[in-house]
Amino acid sequence: MVANFGESATCFPPHDVIGERIEDKLPTGKDADRLIEIINKSSEIIERAKREYNIPTNATHAWPWGSGKAIELQPYPERYGLYGCVISAVSLIKGLGRLAGLETPKVEGATGFLDTNYKGKAESALECLEREDIAIVHVEAPDEASHLGDLEAKIKAIENFDKFVVGTVLNGISAFDDVAMVVITDHYTPVSLKIHTSEPVPFAIMKDDKDDVKEFCEKECAKGKLGKINAWNIMPYLMRKS
Repeated sequence: MVANFGESATCFPPHDVIGERIEDKLPTGKDADRLIEIINKSSEIIERAKREYNIPTNATHAWPWGSGKAIELQPYPERYGLYGCVISAVSLIKGLGRLAGLETPKVEGATGFLDTNYKGKAESALECLEREDIAIVHVEAPDEASHLGDLEAKIKAIENFDKFVVGTVLNGISAFDDVAMVVITDHYTPVSLKIHTSEPVPFAIMKDDKDDVKEFCEKECAKGKLGKINAWNIMPYLMRKS
């Protein structure tokens, strides 16, 4: 939604208020009344659509959150001399990819949820690398499982990511002469809390340098030779090692 109001309102991400009363988490602050009006009106529209057009959906309201201003990013071809793609089913990630001058190919069966096509995303990345310089694969499933508070689903999502995304890419890039691979998360989402938290996250880089870390987990990655590194310094680090 594009609006010329609501910038100063406080809104709540829907995945942070699962199981709570909607009335307790409505927008507050300047222009909140207008946003609440949209939420209430959307409920009427959705119910009418279900009734009159038999639209199958579990949706009940439009829920505004995460507002911000349009931004500009220096494109990857201009900043790093790299061309490539971002593979994701999440509109936010695809939008950032396009702002960065990268392609956003559509993968059949990629849902942004637990049932996503893990292997298809990895195969799409390998196809991209046959003609371009970089492929970024984003998987939302473990995060969604955490928001649901479902430990078994999160374990399964991580296993699927490990086997079908990391495994597929790792096998596929053996065909390339010079390649680097990074496995990283964007934030913690503890199952016990169901919300994002801000602790430093583990990451692994497959390149020429090695250290003594043998497992990808929070405890072991904290011992890595790079220590803590800001996310925006990872690409420059990789470029220096290329």
